[in-house]
Amino acid sequence: MMKVLEHTQIEDIAKDYLYQFQIVFLQEQLYSDREAGEIFSALRKKAIRQYEKITGTSMTTDEFYRIVWDLPEPLKEGIIELAKDDVDLGRTKIIRKNMDGTWRV
Repeated sequence: MMKVLEHTQIEDIAKDYLYQFQIVFLQEQLYSDREAGEIFSALRKKAIRQYEKITGTSMTTDEFYRIVWDLPEPLKEGIIELAKDDVDLGRTKIIRKNMDGTWRV
């Protein structure tokens, strides 16, 4: 029997962040270390803004990472495998750099 996981908007934000993080991590040849760091920062800031919009409360980076890493292990493994499959098959959205030097994630 397959167990259906209940999910929340907050969990969806964490899952999306983990997936996008993995996509960038697996495509390391596309980005310099500095660019990857900037993208990870932009992804994190976007996720935290989404959280704050939903809850009306602020969140620290440490609190955000705790939500991501507290996802159930099988779920995290599934997200990582999905990202790997999508990279291998070329089904990834390209992250672009804006004219002002910021990243569009």
